[in-house]
Amino acid sequence: MNITCDLLKRWGACGRGLEWFRKEGYTDGVALPLSEIKKRIPKEHPEYWYWLLARMAAHKNDQEGIEAYTILKKQGNIKKLDKSLEKISESGNKTTRKSV
Repeated sequence: MNITCDLLKRWGACGRGLEWFRKEGYTDGVALPLSEIKKRIPKEHPEYWYWLLARMAAHKNDQEGIEAYTILKKQGNIKKLDKSLEKISESGNKTTRKSV
């Protein structure tokens, strides 16, 4: 997935998160697997990881969205999972995620 500043803004990223993203030099975006993206997120801000997973689970109706949903589910982060399920339900993609 190519994550860009524009995408993060559309998904409602906070100012601190966007600032970190830009400072890391990702102004043109970053296209990496989730496992690599997780390694780049600052240890002092694990919420950035959960935020990204929840947004991907809610907005991506493909394998990446399913992978994000699965990671949230395995990690037991119910609050973030619930929020992503609300978005999924609103967008009509609930069936896709339930099958995971």
